[in-house]
Amino acid sequence: MGGENPFTGGKANGSNFEFAGTLKKGFSKFDYTARGTVSGDDLKATAITKFGILQITGVRAYA
Repeated sequence: MGGENPFTGGKANGSNFEFAGTLKKGFSKFDYTARGTVSGDDLKATAITKFGILQITGVRAYA
C-alpha cells in the first residue's frame, strides 16, 4: 500500500505463519490478523479485518 506498516506477534511453524498489525494509509487505519502458508516459491494467506476477509497470494521473485 505504498508505505511501511510494522506487524506484531509474528510466529512461524514449519510452512505456516501468522502475524497481526494495523494498516495505515493517509487518515485511514484498520487492524488485521493474517495467517498463511509458504510452499516452495508460493505464499498463500488470509487477512481478517473489520471490513472482511482478504485473500493474499504471492510468488518469490528472484533478483
